[in-house]
Amino acid sequence: MAEHILSVGFGRADISPLEPVPLAGYGNTSRRISKVILDPLYATCLAFTDETGKTVLAYAMDLTSLRTVFLDRIRDAVADATGVPAEQIVASCSHNHSSPDVSNPEQDSIPRYIDRLETQMIAAAKEALTDRTPARLQIGSIETAGLNFVRRYVMEDGTYAGDNYGTFKKCPIACHETEADHTLQMVKILRSGKKDIQIANFQMHPHRAGGFSDPRVTSDIVGVFRRAMEYQHGCLFAYFTGGSGNVNGHSRVPEENITKDYTFHGLALAEYAAKVQFRDVKAGPVRFAAKTLQLPVNHSLDGKVAEAQKVVDLWKTNEKSAFWKPFALEHGFNSPYHAQAAIIRSELGDHLDMPIWAFSIGDVGFAVAPYEMFDTNGKQIKDGSPFTMTLILTCSNAAFAYFPSELGFRHGGYSADICRFTPGVGERTAEEFLGLLKEIR
Repeated sequence: MAEHILSVGFGRADISPLEPVPLAGYGNTSRRISKVILDPLYATCLAFTDETGKTVLAYAMDLTSLRTVFLDRIRDAVADATGVPAEQIVASCSHNHSSPDVSNPEQDSIPRYIDRLETQMIAAAKEALTDRTPARLQIGSIETAGLNFVRRYVMEDGTYAGDNYGTFKKCPIACHETEADHTLQMVKILRSGKKDIQIANFQMHPHRAGGFSDPRVTSDIVGVFRRAMEYQHGCLFAYFTGGSGNVNGHSRVPEENITKDYTFHGLALAEYAAKVQFRDVKAGPVRFAAKTLQLPVNHSLDGKVAEAQKVVDLWKTNEKSAFWKPFALEHGFNSPYHAQAAIIRSELGDHLDMPIWAFSIGDVGFAVAPYEMFDTNGKQIKDGSPFTMTLILTCSNAAFAYFPSELGFRHGGYSADICRFTPGVGERTAEEFLGLLKEIR
């Protein structure tokens, strides 16, 4: 049987905002209006085409996430401009919390930013398609223990502190809920007569520059990693965020604390990447599959919508926890976000449709998840995949927020509180991904 030939092209466009915009993540984003751009944001596009002409466009975006309504519009526009079917276009976000909050409806700057995003993503796609050239594939991986930690904890009194809140000062931490998946996966694309491309996939939740007092636009860990790789190796570089819904770049366990500085993390990842030993794998064919899942909505708090609304109203009046928290806890809400999620879920039907995607380029598979996946379930996919290497692309093509693991649901916390779906959704979707990957293998 003849070897399938793979051609790969690379395109990149600047998607930095041209005016002040609300920055994503952490509370009321209208309070985080950007003041300065520390370094550019990019839309990086990879064009994969096999000898039959089958093409997948895969974007690595320096954004938090993209709402379905915006991304559907942009994918259709890219499809019209390039001829690549919209269903074969993937946009994966790094989950960068120092980038524009494209879901903020209160700021006039956001519609203008979406227009710019569409224009620039089309430009990156056209560049990538023009740049295509025959390529070979190599893969490698390395363990990076110490660069990421599960941000969920078991306390010494046997209680659990899920995600970013907990009574850490009142009770010491015994251990992390689980051990993080520390594996950095790398794909090297060797191209005839053109710069090689390196792809990285890692479980790392970004930091946030400037906080509320000095909000800054930056590509965060990814930007530092990218600049280091391209300078040191003379390559082109794309980064895809893996299962990081329960993982941070620092730990609250004292002996495990490392610097929170995103520059440190980006350079450290580049140091590990430089040590990866690569080996050849089959390049091509390009295959693609998608499936829509019907997921059951969690309606357990539908009877407390009035109380939930009061929690939200109190929080909007005064964000200090002493003002809203006593009432919230009295009525079973851990945070305003928990209350907001309960209100949203009460307005939904019994099920929500959620699409998932998978594609492959020879021996390398990609699981494209429209949510923040726990690294536990990411490892479930990687371990069960029929491909030699499988990359997990989270925050891709839509924004369904967190999908905790079964253990995460049992222990609770922010990610479990705001999930729209019933427990078991993390494991179920991982199994569905394995089905898709087997279909295209």
